Amino acid sequence: MTELNGEFVFINHEDATEIQPIEAGHLHEISDFVDRIEEKLWVVNKTIHDNPELGYEEFIAHETLTKFMSSQSGWKVTPSAYGLATAWVALFDSGKKGPVVSFNVEMGMSLCVSM
Repeated sequence: MTELNGEFVFINHEDATEIQPIEAGHLHEISDFVDRIEEKLWVVNKTIHDNPELGYEEFIAHETLTKFMSSQSGWKVTPSAYGLATAWVALFDSGKKGPVVSFNVEMGMSLCVSM
């Protein structure tokens, strides 16, 4: 169910696919893109999996993720964001007006996409 929280609208996966089936539109484009970079994502996943880190000590994960995101065209990456050594931010600005999509993920990562 869609949830309103202040100025934000939270939409879960079921709501998104009910509105627009994954076979159509942006969800399909995202799925296709992830499929195209699957091998690169596997390397990132395996590196983090093989080097478990906890409690603001995620230095290998930080390096792996910021290096990967910096290698992606159009992304501006800020390592060690907000005064935290392992926090980071990756921003992509399409230059177009429209909604802003933000993914806030564990390990101090914040990912924002402007579409």
